[in-house]
Amino acid sequence: MSVGRRKHAAKKTPEEIFGLLVRQFREARGLSQEELGFEGQLHRTYVSLLERGRRSPSLRTILALAAALGVPPSRLLREVESRLSLTQTAGHGLSRGSDEDHTR
Repeated sequence: MSVGRRKHAAKKTPEEIFGLLVRQFREARGLSQEELGFEGQLHRTYVSLLERGRRSPSLRTILALAAALGVPPSRLLREVESRLSLTQTAGHGLSRGSDEDHTR
């Protein structure tokens, strides 16, 4: 891994970290994105966008994903928090963009 890539990997956004965690939990359960979307009443493409850190999930979405993945929502958020440094949180802030409801 090059130094440039290492720097970029260390500066993941909260959305990217959340997406990585969703993917890890989904794969551990042996679910496809489509199956997770169905169980969480979310569109498959929205699950893909979340996993790639391209969308910031609403509270409703976090609750739906956690239920579909069989984990407490607090565990997902604690995992995100533990992977963020204070510098990253202060530097990026939380996403302030509106998140549309992507339920079916």
